[in-house]
Amino acid sequence: DGNHNYEFVKRDFINCDSYSQSGSFIFFDDSADYSGFDVCKVVKEVKRTKRYELVMKNPNYLFVKK
Repeated sequence: DGNHNYEFVKRDFINCDSYSQSGSFIFFDDSADYSGFDVCKVVKEVKRTKRYELVMKNPNYLFVKK
């Protein structure tokens, strides 16, 4: 659970992604659609990449790398 500003969330995701292998999970804390945090913008970008599959949204997002 880090800084919720877009630049920080994006950088954290890029760093995690670079070390993640297929089957790795990434959980976005405070990513509920109603949260209002910039993490929601990064979640939308992750969905568009098609490199991750949504595992669960309850209400935060959990993805697995394809």
